[in-house]
Amino acid sequence: MINWFENTAALSALLAVPSILTILLLALRYGRKFGLSLSGESSRKLVHLLMGLVCLSFPFVFSDPAPVNFLALFICLFFLVLRVNPGAAELRKVLFSVDRFSLGEMFFPIAVATIFNLASAPLYYLVPMAVLALADSVAALVGERFGAHIYRLQYGAKSLEGSLAFWLTAMLAGLSLLVFCGVGVVKAILVAVLLACMACVVEAISFGGADNLLIPVSILFVLEKALPLPEANLAVQVLIFAVLTLAVLTNKERSSLNDGATLGSLVFLYFVFTEGGAAYLLMPLILLFSYKRLLPRRFRYLSNRHGSAAIWCFIPVLLFLFLPALTKRFQPADLLSAYGLAFAIHGAIIGSAHISLSSKRKGRTFLLIINALKSWALLFLPSFILGRGIDIDLSICITALSGLMFVFSATFIFACFTKAADVDERIGRSRWFKQGALAYLGSFVYLMAV
Repeated sequence: MINWFENTAALSALLAVPSILTILLLALRYGRKFGLSLSGESSRKLVHLLMGLVCLSFPFVFSDPAPVNFLALFICLFFLVLRVNPGAAELRKVLFSVDRFSLGEMFFPIAVATIFNLASAPLYYLVPMAVLALADSVAALVGERFGAHIYRLQYGAKSLEGSLAFWLTAMLAGLSLLVFCGVGVVKAILVAVLLACMACVVEAISFGGADNLLIPVSILFVLEKALPLPEANLAVQVLIFAVLTLAVLTNKERSSLNDGATLGSLVFLYFVFTEGGAAYLLMPLILLFSYKRLLPRRFRYLSNRHGSAAIWCFIPVLLFLFLPALTKRFQPADLLSAYGLAFAIHGAIIGSAHISLSSKRKGRTFLLIINALKSWALLFLPSFILGRGIDIDLSICITALSGLMFVFSATFIFACFTKAADVDERIGRSRWFKQGALAYLGSFVYLMAV
């Protein structure tokens, strides 16, 4: 139960947070009369920084998530009114005068409430929110002032200087809090490096202000996975992340992914490794390195034009990593096989995206069979063998061959509903949605059948 003092402190905080925000907005808007002149980006980030520091007090003020949830809802409604109310035009200039679309001010209170509800201890709240408040603000201001080396993403551009500033600030903020809360220095350094790397990548690929939610969520994920591990295992985690980063970046020119999708693939690979281990990491790595080899020769020299949708379409496959915790029905070998089958379907569709069965070109079905066979051998058989070993009998061979049937069927359906002459049908979001849906549904039906 919350005693009278805690109720009073909570009530004071509920009144103080909106008051501080309002006073800050008024000071930034009318401070120009007293010589204070900030750009739109600087004003946004100053509000972001100061309100983030205010939110760091929440674990010491609130012992229940209800007032935090209420406060987050109230702040979201406040910003919504600020956006749409004509009478708030003057205050609107402080937050909404940047030349890009952003809902960051809405995502920020949502992030505060989300992390407060999910955090199992104050440390798990303080680290994500400190990194969000400090690193994101420093990165934006450094990038705006010193950003000279630009890398372009699907929804904008970032600077290497800003990303480096983000990484350093996130690492130092995380390290300081971890050591302050009693984590050993060596473990704190390893965890801080890991969370800074993950947060830096997530910040780089986020758009529309979604980084205000995705950064703390990704840091909380790293903390939950990393802190219980011994130092030796943590060192392996850091090494694996470094190796994956090197592999993804060196393979960039041999893939069709743009900068944002390349970084997104790194997050995907690390998540797969932490949740599924090396066996589940193998298939996405094979697909990443063999992507252009699955394509027809005339498409192997295309520019890096596939965006983040090419990564998002693999998200449904991750459900196979969580099925053991959700149900006892499926055997580990069957889950791994179904997971590999999903990647095999992806691979076969990648090699067949230019084929449309509605055209009159001959040999289309034969090409689908060849592509299905290549992808089945490259992506399904390794997972099938890893799960079952090398002991082979007739029933196992039939099960393996049934996987080939599923790969071909999904690829055939994709070709039936694709107009290869339409560019959006081949590289647009609709293509990736169909590909992801067919890969997941085909592999899930296979799992239910075996």
